[in-house]
Amino acid sequence: MTNNRHHDEHDDNQVIAWMRDADPVSDLTPLPAWQLERLKETAMTTTTTTPAPARNRRRLFAVAGISAAAAAAIIGGVVLTGPGSTGGGVTALSAPAAGGPAAMCAEVTPEALASSTLAFRGTVTSTADGLVTFRVDDVFTGDVEQTVTVSQGDSDVPVDGAAPVFEDGGTYLVSTTENVIQSCGLTGEDSPELSSLYDQAF
Repeated sequence: MTNNRHHDEHDDNQVIAWMRDADPVSDLTPLPAWQLERLKETAMTTTTTTPAPARNRRRLFAVAGISAAAAAAIIGGVVLTGPGSTGGGVTALSAPAAGGPAAMCAEVTPEALASSTLAFRGTVTSTADGLVTFRVDDVFTGDVEQTVTVSQGDSDVPVDGAAPVFEDGGTYLVSTTENVIQSCGLTGEDSPELSSLYDQAF
C-alpha cells in the first residue's frame, strides 16, 4: 500500500513538471497587483453600443481601429482614455457656464460645428442626481469613450448660452470645445435639420 502511494505521488510530480515545461509564459514576470486590479475594473465597466445606422457606419471604422489599439494597450498594461476621461471607458464632459442676460447666440452653421473637438450622437440612458449619462451611438469627430457623462442643465435658466437640458431616453447631437459641451444650438436634440448640419460639418 505504501509503495502504491509513493508511486502515485511520483507520477503526480512528474505530470506537474511536464506542465511547467510546456507552459509558454512560465518565465514571464507576473503582473503587479495594482495592474491586475485596473484590468479587472476596466473589463467589468466596459459597455456595449447598439449598431449605428448603415449610412453612418463609415465613421465608425476609425473608432473600431481605436478600440483595437485600446485592447492591445490594455494587454500591455496601459488603459487608453478619451479627453476628460475618468477611466473605465467613460468620458466626463463639463457643462458650459450660463452666458448671462446679455448673451446672444449666433446662427448654427456647419463652419461653427467644424471646429468642435468632439462631436457625437448619443442616447441618454440616465439623468439621475443631476448627472446625464449618454450611450455613444455615432462618432463624428474626436476620441470619445462609449459612455459620456455631463452635468444636467437647468431649465429655469432661459438665457442664451445656458447649459443644455437633456431628457432621459432622448437622442442628441453633442459637440464640444475641448471637454466643454457647446450650447447655443450646437448641441441639441437629434433632428433632420441639426443632423444635416453635422453631416455637412464632418
